[in-house]
Amino acid sequence: MYLARTEVMAVFDESQRSSLLELNEGDMVIYTGILASFRETEISLTDCTVVSLPIVPLWW
Repeated sequence: MYLARTEVMAVFDESQRSSLLELNEGDMVIYTGILASFRETEISLTDCTVVSLPIVPLWW
C-alpha cells in the first residue's frame, strides 16, 4: 500500500450543498468516485481530509 499526499479539485452537484456547508477544516470526508485511471489501474480516494476552506461550489 502506498501513501501519498495529493491535492485534488472536486466538483460537487446541487444535491450535496447542505453537506458541504457543514464541513470544517480537518474534517474527514469520503470520496466515492474514481479519481483517475492509469492503464488498468483505477485510483479511488477514501478518508480524505478537508485541508482548506472555503469550498466554493460551481453554483455560487
